[in-house]
Amino acid sequence: DWDTGQVWIWDAHQGKRLLELQTNRAGRTWSVQFSPDGRRFATAGDNGIKVYQIDTGKSGDDRGGLEIKLVNSAPAASQNLLFAPDGQTLAFDGNARLSRDFLSLWDLEKSSEPRTIDFQVPLGVQMESFTPDGHLLAVDQKGRIVTLEIPTGKQVPSFRFGKPQRNLADGICLSPDGALLAVGSESQRGVDIWDFRTRRRLYSLPDELGTVYWLAWSPDSRRLAIARDNGNIAIWNLDTVGQILTGLGLNP
Repeated sequence: DWDTGQVWIWDAHQGKRLLELQTNRAGRTWSVQFSPDGRRFATAGDNGIKVYQIDTGKSGDDRGGLEIKLVNSAPAASQNLLFAPDGQTLAFDGNARLSRDFLSLWDLEKSSEPRTIDFQVPLGVQMESFTPDGHLLAVDQKGRIVTLEIPTGKQVPSFRFGKPQRNLADGICLSPDGALLAVGSESQRGVDIWDFRTRRRLYSLPDELGTVYWLAWSPDSRRLAIARDNGNIAIWNLDTVGQILTGLGLNP
């Protein structure tokens, strides 16, 4: 819930709300994400980071057979979080003692609390993305996209995508196959598509009304969803985009 600390669990097939977690006390909930194996999910917001365990082995009832248990929590206020591909590490922007813009890593299997690394990210809701091999892409304070080693947080020698953009839009998202990187444009209303392997920008999806707030790839890496602050969601089929550009002699 955007306006409170509550989190709702829905049956995606029936459109039925199964559970309400936490209380409706003040404090925004910014991000929610399931672990890759579906066994856990985590929430980020003004009231901190919370990690829940999911048990689907119960008999059917009004809760859809779900049992949800809080297993980890941290006081750091945060806007963004994401699970590593192995589901063991959680990355988020926030630190209870320093400030929200320090990046933290949490090994959920080995540590009872997160570890803050010496890397600052600008405030935003989607400023990090994991590669398939477990490296972390992150936007630094100057608007550069760099690669960090997990779990050390050490920068891995890599290129930077274009010139630094201090007002980089809220959004970088690497496709599941690691081939394409979607980056919010400098106008904050469009999205640039990069070939992650060749370090080349392929094309830009056009600006539309509303600031880009969230990017999400389909599991097959062929479609990209773009959510904006005005409530609009656009879904782009990038195979079709490529075919159109090829037909115009502009093969990306």
